[in-house]
Amino acid sequence: MVDLICDEYRRAWAVRYSREAGVDLALARQAVSISSVRDLSTIALRKAQLAIQYALGQPEYLDVLVSEVLLGRTSSREPLLSLLLKIRAAMRDISDPQSLLNKETIVAVTETIVNASTAVIEAITGEEA
Repeated sequence: MVDLICDEYRRAWAVRYSREAGVDLALARQAVSISSVRDLSTIALRKAQLAIQYALGQPEYLDVLVSEVLLGRTSSREPLLSLLLKIRAAMRDISDPQSLLNKETIVAVTETIVNASTAVIEAITGEEA
């Protein structure tokens, strides 16, 4: 299945980013200050997003596509594009210093997204992420 969807280079980066997202999530769970929780969770979400983008193709192209959808210039009902949009929204909300989200909520949202991203990467690459 790897050959049909992504080449070895992109597969390796997808798996790496997926694993790093899990590590950053674990660090966010252990963080004491809300600022550190926000920063580490945002990093974990970005890596989860990059993992999906590498698994699907060109990350730069997919980043532009997500921006186009957010700006209303195009639309899509693709489930993975929807996931990328949700990741971007979560990053925006979590990284906002004015946000009233507490540590438990931030970690829970991040965990849900990282787990979903990991499942996607494992399904695409056939490798445990």
